[in-house]
Amino acid sequence: MLRATITILLLSQVLLGQDSLTNILLRSTANLVPNAGFEYSWKCPSNFSQVHFANGWSMPTTGSADYYNACGTKEYSVPNNRYGEKSPFEGEAYMALHGRENGAEYIQIRLASPLEKGEKYYCSIAISACERFPAVCSDVGLLFTKEKVERDNGGRITEYQPQIENHPDSNFIDYEWHVVKGFFTAKGGEQYLTIGSFSKNVSPISTKDFSVVTGVSWYNFIDNISTKPVYRKRPKKKIQDLFNRLENINFTNRSYELDTSTFPGLEKELKKVLNILKRDKDISIKVIGHTDNNGSKSSNKTLSLNRCLAVQQYLVNNGIAKKRIKVLGKGDSEPILPNTTQENKKKNRRVEFKVI
Repeated sequence: MLRATITILLLSQVLLGQDSLTNILLRSTANLVPNAGFEYSWKCPSNFSQVHFANGWSMPTTGSADYYNACGTKEYSVPNNRYGEKSPFEGEAYMALHGRENGAEYIQIRLASPLEKGEKYYCSIAISACERFPAVCSDVGLLFTKEKVERDNGGRITEYQPQIENHPDSNFIDYEWHVVKGFFTAKGGEQYLTIGSFSKNVSPISTKDFSVVTGVSWYNFIDNISTKPVYRKRPKKKIQDLFNRLENINFTNRSYELDTSTFPGLEKELKKVLNILKRDKDISIKVIGHTDNNGSKSSNKTLSLNRCLAVQQYLVNNGIAKKRIKVLGKGDSEPILPNTTQENKKKNRRVEFKVI
């Protein structure tokens, strides 16, 4: 089966220039779109407008989008159903959106987690037109919003600009599966994905005669929606610079407890470390502990190591693999200031981070 790739029009505020997928690292193989292929259902479809039978999916308007699954009745099964034979792009299910010049259908889902501000995301969706309808229209967009999109009618939703939409010069006239894909940068907090047509004016292509009753209408099958965070690999030097700009993570005298009551900014600095490690998953670090000159050399060595272990445990508790965090206690051998005042000693009781 032919599976063409459609060039998309990116409407995001930041583009990735000439970067291709070979130059971009998917941060995770986890798709943020739950039930992205509509395979999981709590009930098999048997009639129109049963989108909600697919786990997690709903309709934001009063339109009647359709759900097809291999477990469905004869008219709502796959690959054979009321519109002939249409195999899924993958798996055993898909959705379908009916469109008209003055109306459109949409489906919506809540993402597995909200999108992060300033982060880049890669999205894709498989689409195929239905040849039983008198027209084809490739006006399809992916809209990410903080709040649900809800309407009490079946009209077109035109007040939003989707982050990604199909290029107007691309069409689905061959009735094969096409993959619309692209990148965008999140504003932050987007947690709902709505799929459908968002243009004020659409330009369907008539493929056969249509009746006065039905008018110009089209029907698009959709499958395999994907939204994944991506990032550019940063050089170690740049990451080390970020660690160097951190305020020191300090400790009270003879303690290795992470004390946020004594050091109010401590939690903020630890979260910065956490964020760096979560973004740059390919790096490991060494946590290096230090003390002031109170106590013996051997006790200071042990104390400095325990300070490293406390930070390591914090990072592990927040999702960082332990194998990425090495520890080294240096005792009082490398003060950053002379141990001549209490303020200097306070600053010497610290841990530092080195990219390895």
